[in-house]
Amino acid sequence: MKLRVPYYYDEFRCIAGECKDNCCVGGWEIDIDEETYEYYQQMTGKIGEKLRSSIVESEDGEHCFKLVDNRCPMLTEEGLCVVHKELGEKYLGVVCSQFPRYSEYYGTIKESGIGMACEEAARLMLSKNETFTMKMHQRYLQRARQSLEFLKEKVFQSTKSLSLYYHLEVKYRNVSMMESMTE
Repeated sequence: MKLRVPYYYDEFRCIAGECKDNCCVGGWEIDIDEETYEYYQQMTGKIGEKLRSSIVESEDGEHCFKLVDNRCPMLTEEGLCVVHKELGEKYLGVVCSQFPRYSEYYGTIKESGIGMACEEAARLMLSKNETFTMKMHQRYLQRARQSLEFLKEKVFQSTKSLSLYYHLEVKYRNVSMMESMTE
């Protein structure tokens, strides 16, 4: 799968407690995916108790955090997430770890971006004075390069096919050229 992103995609960083219009504040429903829900149900100690007592079922049958004064109950007074702060980012649910990022799929292309519902994402996008462009994401290009290197070495050695070698060499050079364009 090819990953295409806006040129500013990798610049986005959550500003957490500095955010005035936090995604954890304002009455938004904060859904919890099933895997995260199951993990939270097994959690022990005070944080486990707090997580379980803060989860309700929404009208559509999904699990979500029960808001308190339109705020996520896991948000500290400083505007920081208790889960992120005490357990780490890998224990956040999908919605919390991904927002404001989103993805659309077009056949073999995954296009990801950041949405303007986030104060910092909007600031980042609107502060750019450049023509909007999309780029192949560096991680995809690195994986493609590694795969082609492997094919060139292993497959050519076993088949000795010059046409295959030249085909792989052209692909390798194309990936290398795209890589240099993203740097």
